[in-house]
Amino acid sequence: MKRLSFLIVVMLIALTASAQYKKVNFAVNRSSGLVSNIRVKGDPYRMNWVQEYRDTLDPMSRSYLWGQAVNMQKHDPQNPVKISNTARRWTTSEDMGEVFTFKNESKVPYDMSNMRIAVPFNCNPDVGSSKHHRCDITVSLNDGNKTYVKAVRQSGKAPHIALIVEKGTIGRYEMLEVEKPNSENNGRYVLTFYPESYILKPGKSYTLQWTIFVYNDEEEFNKELKKHGWKAKK
Repeated sequence: MKRLSFLIVVMLIALTASAQYKKVNFAVNRSSGLVSNIRVKGDPYRMNWVQEYRDTLDPMSRSYLWGQAVNMQKHDPQNPVKISNTARRWTTSEDMGEVFTFKNESKVPYDMSNMRIAVPFNCNPDVGSSKHHRCDITVSLNDGNKTYVKAVRQSGKAPHIALIVEKGTIGRYEMLEVEKPNSENNGRYVLTFYPESYILKPGKSYTLQWTIFVYNDEEEFNKELKKHGWKAKK
């Protein structure tokens, strides 16, 4: 009887441990209106999977905040472009969702491949930070039918997170080398997305949406990909 009780307790502890690594939470910076914090509920290391980069001298083109969209098209004074961007975010019982709606409010067509969207995962070491508090990422660009980013904590300790694009298409991505102000470490990199080459006519909108989920091991990662509609290339 004592052995049975012991096994039940062990099973309950194991279930609790796995259950606590399922929920994604986020926080938004009040001044920027952009995501500044993504954490996994129950993570013993309380890792923030976001690392912001701010350049006070050139805040538009050289700052990289999560979800920050910047039009990289060369300015034409004869045909000015105005693209508005409305972001919405939410959480479910497990995942986090983000959707960006770009609307062409100018009088000329716009190629969405000129829009740069920053997705600064916490990949770069700060002075004194440990491998429990940063990650390595792998980007799979339209592998199968969707783009995804697999983020793995550098220490290898679960939980980990991943991002999968649900609506819209990523045309290309870049790992831009940046220098974080007031830092002794150069050679830092930040992930940026560029949507597909889609001509957005005046008055029309383009939607880009992704989901961020938690996984604890490779098997769970593959299950989550399929759960969110990913299909491997044949």
